[in-house]
Amino acid sequence: MATASPQHLLDDVINTGQPQQEQQQQQEFLSSLETIVLTIFLSIIIIMTVFGNLLVMVALCKDRHLR
Repeated sequence: MATASPQHLLDDVINTGQPQQEQQQQQEFLSSLETIVLTIFLSIIIIMTVFGNLLVMVALCKDRHLR
């Protein structure tokens, strides 16, 4: 059975002021928050790319000199 050393546990409590379990929950929350922010950011980039390509296609259809 593997257990953390008392010094390691003490360092975790001193450095963060939180027990290890609460620290892991906070890290999981930040990880999920980071995932949400990254998903929104990438979605905006994809939507802007599609919209920009549509503008190019409209410009090519409207102006014959661009062909």
